[in-house]
Order: sequence, then C-alpha cells, then structure tokens
Amino acid sequence: MAEEKVFTISELAAMFDISSRTIRYYEEIGMLASENRDSLTKQRSYTNRERRRLKMILRGKSSASAFRKSEK
Repeated sequence: MAEEKVFTISELAAMFDISSRTIRYYEEIGMLASENRDSLTKQRSYTNRERRRLKMILRGKSSASAFRKSEK
C-alpha cells in the first residue's frame, strides 16, 4: 500500500495562500486538527484528509464573505 502524502504547515499555507498562523488559529478553535506531530521537533504534519478539510473551511469562509457582500 502506498504511503499517504504528508504536508508541513508551511506547505499547506503556501498551497492555499494563507499564513501558518491562520492554520494554527483554525486548530485553536477546533475547526482543523493536526493529529501528527513530530515528538522531537513538535512540528505539525497534515495528511490529505486535513488538506481537504482546510480547503472546505476556506471555501465556506469565501462563500460567507460573498454572501455578506451581496446583502449590502
């Protein structure tokens, strides 16, 4: 079985053109979880599942923003 691709927080941030801090914020408020952390360096790693979840979060944020703009 092929090993799943793992992303660092920097890779995810670059992929979605957001800051690493934004990803950490979504973790803090419970919208995203990084279940994988290196025990030595404490660096977060994310699977495709978390990448898809982040994509969904950002789509929802974008949709809500567009909706608010259309209400004005």
